[in-house]
Amino acid sequence: MIDFRLRLALVSTALVALSACGTTPVPSAKDSANVRTQYVLPEEPCDPTSIDCGSGGGGGGEPTGPGPDDVYLPAATSLAPMSELRQRAQQLGVSPLTAGLPNINQVISASGPAQRGMQAQTVPTSANDTQDYVNQLFRMGQWTNGAPGQNSVPLPPDQGCDLERVDVTSNPEDLVSFDPSSMLYPGALVQGQYVNLGVGALNPINVPSTLRKPIALGTDLYLSATGQTATANPATMNEVNTQIGNMIRTAQSQNALPGAAVYFESFTASSLNEAAVKMGLDVHALGAGIQTRFSNVSSDARNTVFVRMNQSIFRVAQDLNGNTPVQGLFNSSFGVNDLNALAARGEIDSANLPTYVSDEVFGRMLVFSLSSNVSSQELDASVKAVYRENEEKKAGGSFTASAHDKQVVNEAVVRVFGWGGLADPTISVIRSGSWLSYFDGQNVPLSSLKPLSFTLRRWDNQLATMTRTTSYTKRTCSPRHKVEVEVSELGGDASVGLKTSGALNFDTVKNLSGTSASGRLNVSNLMSGGDDEIKVSASAYDPGFLKRYRWQVRVKVFVDNVERLNEYRSCTGCHSQDPVFIIGANSTTGTVNLNYGY
Repeated sequence: MIDFRLRLALVSTALVALSACGTTPVPSAKDSANVRTQYVLPEEPCDPTSIDCGSGGGGGGEPTGPGPDDVYLPAATSLAPMSELRQRAQQLGVSPLTAGLPNINQVISASGPAQRGMQAQTVPTSANDTQDYVNQLFRMGQWTNGAPGQNSVPLPPDQGCDLERVDVTSNPEDLVSFDPSSMLYPGALVQGQYVNLGVGALNPINVPSTLRKPIALGTDLYLSATGQTATANPATMNEVNTQIGNMIRTAQSQNALPGAAVYFESFTASSLNEAAVKMGLDVHALGAGIQTRFSNVSSDARNTVFVRMNQSIFRVAQDLNGNTPVQGLFNSSFGVNDLNALAARGEIDSANLPTYVSDEVFGRMLVFSLSSNVSSQELDASVKAVYRENEEKKAGGSFTASAHDKQVVNEAVVRVFGWGGLADPTISVIRSGSWLSYFDGQNVPLSSLKPLSFTLRRWDNQLATMTRTTSYTKRTCSPRHKVEVEVSELGGDASVGLKTSGALNFDTVKNLSGTSASGRLNVSNLMSGGDDEIKVSASAYDPGFLKRYRWQVRVKVFVDNVERLNEYRSCTGCHSQDPVFIIGANSTTGTVNLNYGY
């Protein structure tokens, strides 16, 4: 059996658009030069970590029923750990995302256009000039397969966290790219220096479509049904995508879109860089969008767990009809002069060996992080308990995560990113623990289907492999105290603000109206772990005819459910007061002090 272990997968979201939450700031009780308004918690779809709202999965909004160009994605058939998927991938000799296909055993055993695209092509005995050129180029060149390894150096502690710099050499299983300008599709020509070692950027090899053969496509959506093949002529990205859309429509008309399993994995990680290494992804290709989504994780003075859930549904492959890549990709007008022109432009040479995309896998994926003040072991255990509840519920089991585990997940700071489905994943869904709901059966626009992975081959028929060196800072933080603020006995409006250690301004945590009480506001996950300050302000109100304006407010602060501060202030014949209280609080030490009281 041909060894597929050195398969290169690239995860792409060419159609994903990261968008902000669209939340309107709520004004504070009283405008002040030292108050900077921030989004208010816990409204959905955003909360105090408003930039961390889910994005990228699809069009958003409520489903309105199937449209004329909609396809139906069946619900997940099961939920299983990613370790099972990796074990199957090793047994079959394919990458994990390919191993997740619902009909992977048929794909491996069958023969046809969809299968030939994932196997090394037969090399003919006679060669033309272009083939000789490529053979010589690969004899001169070198493709590096670096051995995995890791070095770490302790760093000075920060905000109650132990720090460690880690340098890792790895061989990623999947090259993830969230670049909306991605040029990857079956038949695309790609420069190899980035594919192999991450040098520079992911760049195309620019050959006009007039020098390309039409791209023959096959899909495993319906191995025996009509409409299994298509031809993209001219050989352009737009035409390939058009033909893939036509094949999906044919599958939809034959009810051939299969249900597929969802696979789950979680890791404690202090940054997206660390999580990507542990998930077998290439962090250098992730793109600015997802880097921004998870950028604050690396500076959090709390522990974090990353979760990835993916579902592979079907694949589309290029069929070279038994030819070598050079003979199958280019027509008779393509000659040695064209190869020399590519070399002159630096698009191919012995240090930049050429590759092409042989197939792509479509499906859905969800990535999110949960950051909490509890220990990394406790957070990891709570995440795994909630996952187990999802897994057993899908399988008809009765296991239920404990109230404590659910509380840890519900109170965590959430950052989320998803693609390949109709609606954007929301923070509320992640906190509720209903993670599998993102993979529910649904009618989706054809345009929302996303490629999850691309297989790349070199022009000498070998699978392209990756070696990457990644650096990150690992943070291991001590558990923090839970700090809660309760505001009550209001006459007029009031607001609660927080200024973290080293910050210049207070951020608004909650605005309160009239005589309402705040309940207990858990501000722990907003605190830095240093000497932070909590501010309470009050607005004056008119108590009635011929009565003087006044304000009143009571504030209580609880640490680990124990009352540590209880203060009341009121004023008759007064204007609004900002601040009424400034309270010092440290979630690392659990200390609370009244720094100022009106």
